[in-house]
Amino acid sequence: MKIRSTTAFGWLYFLITLFEITGETLNERWLIYGTKPLLAVLLLLFALKRRPLLGFSVSIIWLMVGLGFALAGDTLLMIREIDLFMPGLAAFLVMQLCYILAFRNSRKRSAPLEPGRLWMQALPFAVYLGLFLALLYRPLHEVPANRGLWLPVVGYGLCLSLMGWSASLWQRQAKQAGSRWVLPGALLFILSDSLIAVDRFLWPLPFSDFLIMSTYAKAQYLIVRGMLRTV
Repeated sequence: MKIRSTTAFGWLYFLITLFEITGETLNERWLIYGTKPLLAVLLLLFALKRRPLLGFSVSIIWLMVGLGFALAGDTLLMIREIDLFMPGLAAFLVMQLCYILAFRNSRKRSAPLEPGRLWMQALPFAVYLGLFLALLYRPLHEVPANRGLWLPVVGYGLCLSLMGWSASLWQRQAKQAGSRWVLPGALLFILSDSLIAVDRFLWPLPFSDFLIMSTYAKAQYLIVRGMLRTV
């Protein structure tokens, strides 16, 4: 598959996302199975197409490894016949760690931030994590089907918040084209995963499939495009 331009890639990615959301809305399993894994595959192909220009930078390697785990997570979570929530969660947790390493290795070493600024930028993500875990505490402890999920969800929430914080620190130090895309992508990823948690553990959300997949797909697109344009 050849992706000739960024514009063509954007439209192709949008169409695949639209088909996937349609499959989720209509509960057409064949359409979901045929499109959901393609989101990460397209992003990987796009990154590979740009790699000769970028070289083998550590940041891009970590980004691509993270996309590989995103592909595994998407594949595991789209299967409804058996409950693969925990393996899917683990795959996305590793993806978050890879993205953190990608952001960390792309930051300028010559522009360190003062400790006060570091903590100020961490504060919103710490507040989010506290609220997120406070909301999930009762349903994860009181519902029998959810027992055993508390510690994995705490670990995932922590990695998710660290990913957002890392993107925040990186955007502040990066001054090149595309750097402004990565933090919005990370924030959309946090929003998408929060919607999954609310829909699964608290109360059903209206239009949950559309909300979750549209924010997730946009998040991955912004992170990858931003990193490829900057590093």
